[in-house]
Amino acid sequence: MNCLWVARTLPFPHTVGDRIYTGWLARSLAESGVAVTFMGLAGDQEVPSDWRDVMRWRTVPGGPRPALTSLASTLPLVGARHRTRNYLRTLRDVLGSADWDVVIVDQYGMGWVVDELRRHCPNRPAIVFITHDHEASVTRQLYERSTGNMARRLFLQMNHLKARHIERRTAMRADLLTTITDEDAEVFRAEPRGGPVVSLRPGYSGPRLAARTIGPDMPNRALIFGSFHWSAKQENLSALLELADPYCGRHGIELVVAGAMPANFAKQISARYRNTRLFGFVDDPTTLFQSARLAIVAEPIGGGFKMKIPELVFHRVPLTCLSACRMGLPSDLLPHMFIHDTLPGLIDGLAGALADTDRLDRMQNEAYETASSAFDWAVRGRQLRDAIADALRRTSLSADGAAGRSEFGARATGQAKVKSSA
Repeated sequence: MNCLWVARTLPFPHTVGDRIYTGWLARSLAESGVAVTFMGLAGDQEVPSDWRDVMRWRTVPGGPRPALTSLASTLPLVGARHRTRNYLRTLRDVLGSADWDVVIVDQYGMGWVVDELRRHCPNRPAIVFITHDHEASVTRQLYERSTGNMARRLFLQMNHLKARHIERRTAMRADLLTTITDEDAEVFRAEPRGGPVVSLRPGYSGPRLAARTIGPDMPNRALIFGSFHWSAKQENLSALLELADPYCGRHGIELVVAGAMPANFAKQISARYRNTRLFGFVDDPTTLFQSARLAIVAEPIGGGFKMKIPELVFHRVPLTCLSACRMGLPSDLLPHMFIHDTLPGLIDGLAGALADTDRLDRMQNEAYETASSAFDWAVRGRQLRDAIADALRRTSLSADGAAGRSEFGARATGQAKVKSSA
């Protein structure tokens, strides 16, 4: 199969969850035997040497448009910013340069690409829509829970309506839709759509700590780890610290926040919360992980799979989480985490959880063993390959897709016979 993967940016560096998911899913698809060409705006890092030959790369010149451009656009913020003149020009050139069997539209903000396919593709490639969340739900949560002024709330509401429109439109025109979690898959299956829905839980490709012991001699430290550039992440962190900061001060708990964030937001956090220590972006967080008794994952706004969870589990850091953050996790992993339905309940349980180091030590060992075979990128690549092959076979047999599709439809039919070892 000849596959064009259309994304907002090249997925480097792997410092945020969406880049990690996009990059490794594309790589695993290529390593499963599919010829992948990946295109997007330049990221903050060049393609690493060990990635260059895995697939072909097409960098779109220039950067995204200013955020204010979205105000006059029918597209949501992320779509308006990445639909640049350079992207349109490069996309049209790439579409006409080959007979693409399949075009992967990565994330709702790239939904405008579908119109370009219909205008500029010599053939009619299958369309695969890779979703990272159910964005209609996420953007609705963001404006409903926003603590900003009226102008900001109005902007967020308009962005929600735009996001909902393009997400539904892209889903209805796609031959295959993928989600990160089973929960999102069920939501999409209940809505109008063009093709089937397949859930592809992330894999994990990072380091794994062979052994660790958590004991009473360790610092009484709780860790909040992530990336805080997205407004939803900032809302979540502010809500968490509003309760956690005074609580930790009263109970002698050292509260640490590690992760990249805008300078003005970091300044606000430092000025408001006296018992919270900011580390900023940490290139290698291994030492920080080993110094924490547990990590807090509390992100009610944003939904979706939390890419930090496998990283923390494989570094043997016990977790206390909101129930909203367990989406996509294997059910047998959940008993080895503290799960709370509410943020006040999570905070109230911190002191007791941190004091029980014997239990924390058991939890990190049990979570590591349970997760050891649950996050495999190679399996996800084969699952995606076979789902695409099935979609190609279906479209090649349909009356709408039969014209001009017989050659690669036959190839797809043959490819679909290759069974995944998942």
